[in-house]
Amino acid sequence: MLSISLGPNAPEARPQRPGKGASVIDFPSEYMGIDIETTGLDYQFDEIIEIAAVHVKDGNIVGRFSSLIQPSSSKCIVSFGRIQALGYNSFSDVPHDVFDALCRERMIPEPVVTFTGITDEMVRSAPLADQVMAGFHAFVGNHVLVGHNANFDINFIYDACRQCGLHLGNDFIDTMRISKKVFPELERYRLSDLVGRMNIPQELAHRAEADAEMAVRCFEGMKEIVLKSKTIDDFRKEFRSRKSQNYRASLLAVTADTDDFDETNPLYGKVVVFTGTLSSMGRKEAFQIVANLGGHPHDEITKKTNFLVIGDDEFSKSRRDGETNKMKKAAAYREKGQDIVTLSESTFFQMLGLEEQKGRTMSDQIALAGFEPPHEKELAVYRDILPILQKAASAAGADAGAIAIKHGKTYSSVWYGSVLAFRLKLRKDVRYIEVPLDSKSAVQGIGPLDSQKEVSGGFWRVKLSNETVSEHTDALTAVLQDAINRLPKEWDCCSRYMECSNAKHCVHPEPALALKCGYRKILASGRIYYGENRNIED
Repeated sequence: MLSISLGPNAPEARPQRPGKGASVIDFPSEYMGIDIETTGLDYQFDEIIEIAAVHVKDGNIVGRFSSLIQPSSSKCIVSFGRIQALGYNSFSDVPHDVFDALCRERMIPEPVVTFTGITDEMVRSAPLADQVMAGFHAFVGNHVLVGHNANFDINFIYDACRQCGLHLGNDFIDTMRISKKVFPELERYRLSDLVGRMNIPQELAHRAEADAEMAVRCFEGMKEIVLKSKTIDDFRKEFRSRKSQNYRASLLAVTADTDDFDETNPLYGKVVVFTGTLSSMGRKEAFQIVANLGGHPHDEITKKTNFLVIGDDEFSKSRRDGETNKMKKAAAYREKGQDIVTLSESTFFQMLGLEEQKGRTMSDQIALAGFEPPHEKELAVYRDILPILQKAASAAGADAGAIAIKHGKTYSSVWYGSVLAFRLKLRKDVRYIEVPLDSKSAVQGIGPLDSQKEVSGGFWRVKLSNETVSEHTDALTAVLQDAINRLPKEWDCCSRYMECSNAKHCVHPEPALALKCGYRKILASGRIYYGENRNIED
C-alpha cells in the first residue's frame, strides 16, 4: 500500500483523529442514519449548525434526534491581527461588547443560508455544541452510523465531540461509496442524484433530519438490490484495491511513483487544483502526492475539477476579505451541478491522514508569517529552530501552539502569545539577534561582548558572525522561557467572562493567556458566577 511522505524533515504521518471508527461495507439490521449542516466545508474553520440522527431497526425508523446548534464566535474574524487593527494589544484588553459585535459580523455565510435555509436568527437562540453533542452522543450509542459522503460528516462530528470531552469511535457506512458500485452509470453521486435514480420522494432537502432519512431510504433500497444477487462478502470484494496503469498528470507531467492504487481513497480518479502558497510543502510535492494516490493535479479550475485546495493563509484571508477569483469560479461551477469541494490546505491533508502538531505546525507558522525573497535565510533558520522551541515549550508545560512568528520589513520576530521573545535579522550583510533586556543574560554567551550592545526600545542586540543561528538554540530556548514567564501569573477574568459562563468552560482564543485565568479554574470546578447558567449567588 502507498505511504505518503512530506520529506525527510516532516512530522510522521499518523491518523489525525485517534480512535475514529472505520469506513465499512455492511448492511446491518440496526444502525443510525446521520447528517449535519455546517457553516462551510472546512474542518478547521467551520462548525456544525444542525445535526440529526434516525434510529433504524429492520428497515423501520424507531427514533429520531435533531437539533440546531449555535456556532461559537467566528474563528476567522476574531483573530489577533483583527484586534490589533482595532488598537488592542491583547485579547484581554478587548471589551466584551466589542467581541460580541465582531462575533456577530458573520455566523452563517450567505451561500449556506441559501443552500440550507438556516439563518443567523435561527441559531442565535439554539443550544450550544456541548449540550447538543452530549445528547447526540448518548442517542447514537455504539451503533454503526450511515450517511451520504459519511466521512465528511464523521470528521466534523468527531471533532465536535472531542471539543466537548466526548469520543466518537463508531464505525460508519458511506452510501456514496456503495452507490458507485450499485449505480456505476451515474455521472454524479450527490444525495439528490441517488434519490432521483431510486425514485424516492424528497422533501426539505439540505436539512439534517430530512437528509438523514433520505440516506436511510437509499441505503435500504441499495441493500435490497445488492442482496438479491450476491452475498455481502461478495459485495465487499468489489471494494478491494486493484492494479492500475501509471498515468501522467497533465500540468507538470508528474508521474505516479506507484501502480498500486487504492480505489477507496478520496483522491482516486479526482482532479485536484491547488491555489495560494502552501504552508506544508511546495506545489510540486503536493502534485506528486495527488498523483501517487491516483488523482490528477491541475492549476486551473475546469468543469472536471473535484477539489480546490487553498493555502491556509489565503483561505483565512478569504473568510475576512471575501472569496478569491478561483473560489468564485468553483462556486459558479458548483451552482451548475458540478461536484467541486473547496478545502483549506490543513483540512485537505487531514483528509489524507497527515497529522499536524498541536496549534499551528512549523510550516503553518513560517508561511503565515509572510516571508518573501530576499529573506529566505530567516525562513530557513525558522525551519531549523522552531520545532526545537515548540518541543522546549511543551516540556516546560507551556502551549507550543502559542508560539508565533511575525515577519516585518526590517526583521522577523518570535512571540509567545502576546509577549515578544526575540527578533532576528539576517539580511544582506546585517546579521543580529535582539532580545528584551530582561533576557540579556541568556544570549551574552553567543559572541564577544564588543559585538553586543543595548539598542533603542529596551532591547539587547547580539551581532552574529558566520555561525548559524541553530548553533544557539539553547540560548534562544532560555529566551523563550523568559517570555513565557513574563505572562501574567494570574488574573481574574477577561472580557469574555459571559461567553465562558454560558459555555460552562473557557472560550478564550489565546491559549497561552487562558492558562492564567482564575475564572477558568473556577468554571472547571463547576461554579458559574454569570449568565444563564449562573449557580453562585453574591
